[in-house]
Amino acid sequence: MKRELEADARVTQILPLSHGNAWSVYFRDPEFNGVEVFIDTPWHVRQPQGARLDLDMTDADIVEATRTYFSTQPEFGPMHDFQRRRAQHIAEQLPQQ
Repeated sequence: MKRELEADARVTQILPLSHGNAWSVYFRDPEFNGVEVFIDTPWHVRQPQGARLDLDMTDADIVEATRTYFSTQPEFGPMHDFQRRRAQHIAEQLPQQ
């Protein structure tokens, strides 16, 4: 996606970022609208977070760099663990029947 965006001179301000829970590319389209495309990572990390993302790295290197960078951040862990804890928290808030 980044290469396609860079090939179009009408697209500006291309900024790849890792949020720990997603890898994003922000850019301005030809009409100068702000756009984000992203893909989820397998982790949860408290937001907001943002670190430069080098999309010229291999997929494996991006995964490892993300894990290394964000592993010390609050709430970092597998997304499925976060979802389980969140579902439990919501269930505890529901009135007992």
